[in-house]
Amino acid sequence: PVRFEDGPTRGRSGLPYPGSGTQVAYSEGILVGHRWFDSQGIVPLFPFGHGLAYTRFELGPPEGLQARGQQPFAASETVEVRVPVRNAGGRRGKEVVQLFAERHGGGGRPWRLLPGF
Repeated sequence: PVRFEDGPTRGRSGLPYPGSGTQVAYSEGILVGHRWFDSQGIVPLFPFGHGLAYTRFELGPPEGLQARGQQPFAASETVEVRVPVRNAGGRRGKEVVQLFAERHGGGGRPWRLLPGF
């Protein structure tokens, strides 16, 4: 085995990965990244979608969802949402508005999705 403390690995990894040959054991399912934190009730310091910028943005109320109320969307349905964005800081910057959706029901599927940005 190659160890980091032995010197440069020359393209070989010093980290062990479970598996043999070209097969890698993958047991996490869909609970990777922010989904794992959600499943454990952990709030990360910088969650998925958190922007780190040198300025501050203010997002206005979303437009396009009010008429729906609590009515669920069909998976094949197209939704258009507009969100006004204002740079409220002293520096120039850009902001990407992200639209998250929740899936209700089981089946082992993600319960929070990013269908648009």
